[in-house]
Amino acid sequence: MPSETGHVSDGISFVQPISSLLIYVKKNIIPLLTCKLVLYTT
Repeated sequence: MPSETGHVSDGISFVQPISSLLIYVKKNIIPLLTCKLVLYTT
């Protein structure tokens, strides 16, 4: 049982940075892309 929970916590600690990275990308890179598109189209 302890080994099972250890594996689960490893998976969570591995997934957590990825989801926060995706949120960071959505917040920062998508607005940058839209700004560049607006600059190009005008």
